[in-house]
This record gives sequence, structure tokens and C-alpha cells, in this order.
Amino acid sequence: MSYEVTWSSNAAIWHFSGQLLGTEIIQSHTDVYGDPRFDDLSYKIIDFSEVDSIQVEPMDTKQVAYLDWAAAKTNPRIDMVIIAPSDDAKKLTHDYLQHSKELSWRMHIFDSMEAASDWIDSNNKKLQTK
Repeated sequence: MSYEVTWSSNAAIWHFSGQLLGTEIIQSHTDVYGDPRFDDLSYKIIDFSEVDSIQVEPMDTKQVAYLDWAAAKTNPRIDMVIIAPSDDAKKLTHDYLQHSKELSWRMHIFDSMEAASDWIDSNNKKLQTK
């Protein structure tokens, strides 16, 4: 498995590594959205910084966007933060954004977790670690 989800009191952080497959990104979203902690989240953080290669089909990207749209119905308050340091991760993010224009979540894209954390801190919404 090339992902791990870390929970804090106000965030779920998806850490992807190695080869990213469409089936895994879909499964990771299904796992989180089925968890009762999801309803209280302020942040959804997708970290692609350790991904070596991406094998995600266009239909997978559409399915993730649909899962997010459905999840936003139960928690519309989320700031979605995407860490996309590589060209492939940026392309995947761009493809996802094309399918998620109706999504109510605010989206933020950064090249590093450090930049994302700085943004979170500057908005006076501290990322709570537990």
C-alpha cells in the first residue's frame, strides 16, 4: 500500500509514497469519508511529496472528485491542501481541479508541507496534532 492517513483533531493527512495507483487514491478517500471523525475536520491535506510515479486514469480522477463532492455535503467547511512538488503531481492536481469546480471546499496547492504549514499558521487556524 502506498498511502497512510494520519488523523489529528482537525485534520486528516493523506501521505502517499512510491507508485500512486488510482485504486489506492480512491480507497484512501473511501476510508476517510466513512470515518466519523471526518465530520469535524477543518483540513484535508493530500501529500504527494514522496510519490515516485503516478498511474491514475482520468476516470479515477473523476471518481475522487465525485467522492469529494458527496463528502462536502456532510462537511462543507474544509480547507483542502494539496502538496504537489513534482510535475506529475501538479498535472494530477490540475486534472482533479477540472472535475471539482462545483466543490464547496477551499483549495490550496503548495510545493512543500512546510509552505502549507506556514499558510495554515498565517491564517490563525493552527494544525492541531492531537
